[in-house]
Amino acid sequence: MQQPAVIWGALVAVLFGAIGVAFWLFNRQQEPEAGARVSLPSSVMGWQRAPDGQHYDPETIFSYIDGHAEVYLAYGLRGCTAERYSGPVGEPDLILDIFEMASPADAFGVFTHDTEGATVGIGRDSRFRYGWLSFWQGSHFVSIVAEGETTIAEEATLELGRQVAAVLPSEGVAPSILEALPEAGLEVRSVRYLHHPQILNTHLPIDPENLLGLGMDAEAVLGLYQRDSDRAYLLVVDYPDERRAKRAESSVLERLVTTSGEGGMSPAEEAFGGCRREGNRLAVVLETRSEEWAGSLLQGVFDGGR
Repeated sequence: MQQPAVIWGALVAVLFGAIGVAFWLFNRQQEPEAGARVSLPSSVMGWQRAPDGQHYDPETIFSYIDGHAEVYLAYGLRGCTAERYSGPVGEPDLILDIFEMASPADAFGVFTHDTEGATVGIGRDSRFRYGWLSFWQGSHFVSIVAEGETTIAEEATLELGRQVAAVLPSEGVAPSILEALPEAGLEVRSVRYLHHPQILNTHLPIDPENLLGLGMDAEAVLGLYQRDSDRAYLLVVDYPDERRAKRAESSVLERLVTTSGEGGMSPAEEAFGGCRREGNRLAVVLETRSEEWAGSLLQGVFDGGR
């Protein structure tokens, strides 16, 4: 018969072993779904995938795309898989980059950073221009660039995009905050989803000091509106709590829109602006000359947007 101490030691060993397995499984579940694990096509229309594909993490990404990596980091980059497809004789190579972002919303956000080009029906949404295809799907943003423009290279770029989209996880929808933007007058291609003040200031340089208190725990959407000869920018931000939204509202009223009565409306840089807050949501209108229109846009945000 085994001694109690021996039995107890065996139980402890089993217990700690089970805990170790549980932590290992938990960490495996938390690991990002790296693009390197996706089964990519070895060839497409005569283009052959090179054997030396690379994978970059948030620390090494600067060695690959120094000067533009900040955009991906601002959307929670987890990793980037880079592949080269060598073309037939006389044809340009194709460069495939698969960026895994923090969430489908962030993949959508990267996609909205540049929305020029034609929609080509690849992934959740796509754009194609000057030999460059970009699309988002699930938590991934995909970029395919042809290093030269020929008819066959254009066809191969699109076909490679279709095949990559077919092997990527397809879950993910556009972030719900987009529904806060009223539809009337909205330039759809102008819509930007973001967290980081750097991204905001790229599209509308109003907040170099981050008075709005943006960050990864807050989500924002920016849209440009046109009405006759007038235009307006509408920014909607959802904060994690009401206190932070109140602080941002005070900063806006003090620095971006000087109050001149109820509703926070006043001339600001020769254009009317306004802001309104309800709970943890803040809406700001800038660069319109119509106080009435600014008020209408703000009302639309809190009346359900679309």
